[in-house]
Amino acid sequence: MRQVQGKPSVTELSAAQAADKGKDAGSSTAVDAQDLQGMVEDLNEMAQTVQRQLSFSVDEDSGKTVIKVIDTETEEVIRQIPPEDIMEMQKHLGEMNGLLFSTSA
Repeated sequence: MRQVQGKPSVTELSAAQAADKGKDAGSSTAVDAQDLQGMVEDLNEMAQTVQRQLSFSVDEDSGKTVIKVIDTETEEVIRQIPPEDIMEMQKHLGEMNGLLFSTSA
């Protein structure tokens, strides 16, 4: 694994962060919004060491993690995981499910 001069490798950073999180979290495994935002920021910082820019975010509607691979020269989104069309389809399926199984008679 390539290491940026003066910075720990991703593996070292991840191991250290995991150890710190384990000390702070105690026996709780739930992640609150503040912890999640901190993790997203940490991942974004680590992604800056690679040639392509990675953007980590949480979709507000679904609560799912979204990862975008961005061309640093053109700022074009090369790939999104999960893809936008899949996220849109899941949203519409959820709406359809509500219509099909409504509780009113």
